[in-house]
Amino acid sequence: MKTLKEQIAELRAVGYKALPAQAKVAHDAVLLAMHRSGFKLKSAIKGGVVMSSITGDIRRATMDMDIDFVHHSISIRSIERFVRGLNRAIPELEIGIVGDITDLKHEDYRGKRVYVSVKDDSLHLPLRTKIDIGVHTHDEMTQVEYGFDVVTAPEKAELQANSNEQMFVEKLASLLRHGALSNRPKDIFDMYYLSSRVRLKVVRRYVSMLVYSSRRCPIADKRGMVDSLRRTFGSARYMRKLASARINWLGVLPRVATAAILRIAESL
Repeated sequence: MKTLKEQIAELRAVGYKALPAQAKVAHDAVLLAMHRSGFKLKSAIKGGVVMSSITGDIRRATMDMDIDFVHHSISIRSIERFVRGLNRAIPELEIGIVGDITDLKHEDYRGKRVYVSVKDDSLHLPLRTKIDIGVHTHDEMTQVEYGFDVVTAPEKAELQANSNEQMFVEKLASLLRHGALSNRPKDIFDMYYLSSRVRLKVVRRYVSMLVYSSRRCPIADKRGMVDSLRRTFGSARYMRKLASARINWLGVLPRVATAAILRIAESL
């Protein structure tokens, strides 16, 4: 197994900046430890780590991890046991908790936040990453078996991950709830990337579950959804936000991305 220092150097050599390289090495260590510790059926990987992996694009590198526990408690004691299991899974590494495990409570998410350190003898200071852990509440949403390529070792980290359809609809639901005030503009380019890689039949079913049937979302039907998207994409301030090079990881025109999302909504 390569040392952490060697893994970081390998990523820097292919174009990663220092902090994203360190974050990916830490994430890969956690993913591999989850795989080796047999946590596959008790978890689903979400968010930026999945997007970064399926796109294979350095520009979509992410600094944090998002995990849902599946039929598994997210109590502090349970999370402590989870991290201890990660620590035992890779003898060459030490994986531990930094600081306190805290509650996450806001409109889009309920769960716990934990900071994890990853270290070996090759680094003076451990790598650190933030992991947000939630609960998988929709058994109707089938998770996909996914093999994450990791720099940590030659083997893949075989785990469960959110499907393209689930990621697309969860991002859509957040956009519909917040409209032009949304503080997640990067989601637009994620959704654009996913728009040509989703099954519309599944998207339609998930929209019914996460949008039309949600008490937190003010959208009751397709017409309301399309009208809401048109208002958001018609906001000059919102569209200027999408023009940021840091946010627009695909480098496409914002109006191209928003038009693709609108076409999906109109076709449902």
